[in-house]
Amino acid sequence: TLDQELLGEFGRMELTWPVALAVASDGRVFCTDEHRNFVAIYSPEGERLGQWGEPGDGPGHMSGPSGITFDNDGNVYVADTGSNRIQRFTSDGRYISGWGGPGTAPGQFNRPWGLTVDDQDQVYVADHKNHRAQKFTGGGEFVGEFGSHGGGRGELKLPSDVAVDPDGDVYVCDWANNRVQVYDAQ
Repeated sequence: TLDQELLGEFGRMELTWPVALAVASDGRVFCTDEHRNFVAIYSPEGERLGQWGEPGDGPGHMSGPSGITFDNDGNVYVADTGSNRIQRFTSDGRYISGWGGPGTAPGQFNRPWGLTVDDQDQVYVADHKNHRAQKFTGGGEFVGEFGSHGGGRGELKLPSDVAVDPDGDVYVCDWANNRVQVYDAQ
């Protein structure tokens, strides 16, 4: 067991379905609320600093946001799960760009869930119901994909999140196969 002391909590009664967190380099905490369709921002001490986003499918609107991460310039990427797209914002919520849409072709999504950005600003997305992970440039240009539906080695079933280590190896939470798989940086 961990012998940790609880330092505090925040967001009680302000969040309905908090799904994912990302901490900015200045310590601010960003939290997606999947039900209320916004990103809430808190100070490291838990003070509510604001929020951005509203329900909808237009640029900057959200429908069930889940994963959230930062690039090296401090821009925020959000997996807009219900709209089957990824959106990029400034840290104060100004819409920059977005990509994706429903489907199975490269660059399309079926419930993108978790995402991360590597040290080269490449974006990796757990494409949940397409049973794969996809890789993009920071601007949304498709680079590649890996995984296919199944339970064998290298196959995925409902991936839920993705992370990249300092060597560039990609870790995927293989949700319905009850495991984590690691893919070579190649």
